[in-house]
Amino acid sequence: MQWPPAANFLAQVLLGALLCELEHRRRKRYDRRRLLGHTSEQKRFLRSWQGTALTSEIPYLEFGPHLGSGSFGSVFRARWRGTQVAVKCIHHESKGDSNLAVSREVMVGQVMGHPNLVATFRAFTVWRDPEQMSDMDKKENMYQETYMIQELCERGDLQKQRPEAKAQTDKDYLRGLLWVLKCLLDICYGVEYMHFNGILHGDLKCANVLCKACSTDIRGFICKVCDFGLALTIEDANASVRTDKRGTAQYAAPELLRNGSLCRSSDVYSFGMIAWHLVSAGSKDADMTDAQICYQVLELGWRPEIPDHLPEGYKSFVRQCWQEDREKRPSFTELRIHLTQLFKELQQQRQLDSSREPVQFHSHATVPVNVAGSSRKRGEVTGSR
Repeated sequence: MQWPPAANFLAQVLLGALLCELEHRRRKRYDRRRLLGHTSEQKRFLRSWQGTALTSEIPYLEFGPHLGSGSFGSVFRARWRGTQVAVKCIHHESKGDSNLAVSREVMVGQVMGHPNLVATFRAFTVWRDPEQMSDMDKKENMYQETYMIQELCERGDLQKQRPEAKAQTDKDYLRGLLWVLKCLLDICYGVEYMHFNGILHGDLKCANVLCKACSTDIRGFICKVCDFGLALTIEDANASVRTDKRGTAQYAAPELLRNGSLCRSSDVYSFGMIAWHLVSAGSKDADMTDAQICYQVLELGWRPEIPDHLPEGYKSFVRQCWQEDREKRPSFTELRIHLTQLFKELQQQRQLDSSREPVQFHSHATVPVNVAGSSRKRGEVTGSR
């Protein structure tokens, strides 16, 4: 049975109207879901976001829970183009140091494609609405905000994983050390790649290492270096640059604290501090103020006490990272070689001591052993040959 042409036309019109109504209802439910589960401050942020031109420039961006806030701005979990991402909103000046720091972070995050560096997918900068700004932001001329869509690292930063490192070591000493070494190797791969491309991190610390969930890794995550706001470029491997940003005093190298001199070896010193933090159960010496740390490090040559129970191979590379003379500190390439060898030795020892399955080691290293352009003499790391 065939319907008359008029009936077919009417059916098509009704079907079109029904589809439009369903789409309208779906959009209303979607907009309502975007605000569910947020605090009043988060709802205000999302409403201000919906009022900007970025809603058309970055379509299909669905905001999720609030992950954290700081002096820089806020970080949200979101979904973008079917992928879980983190959206970092940074308030800054249109000119000056804060604007330069944002530009550095965006540049490094977008250009440096490496498994152990947090990637930035897209970034947009807009002018803020003065009516929605706080008096403090107006006083500091924070009239711009940059939205960065970044790789999501669900497990938080490495600072939050320190209790897990201690728990692993207390339960199974060798397994815990292997857990720590894998974290250090991840960091080493990422910073080695940055140095190979002429970029210094400048603020390497546990809080600037994020942990991304990974089901194939025995830890359940892999480490990724982040926060490139203080990163600087160098043209030569032996060069150093001057900066008025000292980073975090607890992790900063002596030359950086003394006169703002930053070089590759400065990142090595900070890496040694990370290695100490991961194996220490906490120290009252680490709770000193920045002024006390500067005095102890620069005037007294203070370094934290390394636990006695650690293997000599571990203690030796940490001490060499802390050398006062930066020329005697190892490079990240030498550190990678030494840590890889130490990992394999501890893995073999654990296999001999027990019948458990060995911890699987996956190397992400993509940089050749001899870093291009490196000509100065480096200190040899014990056990790296």
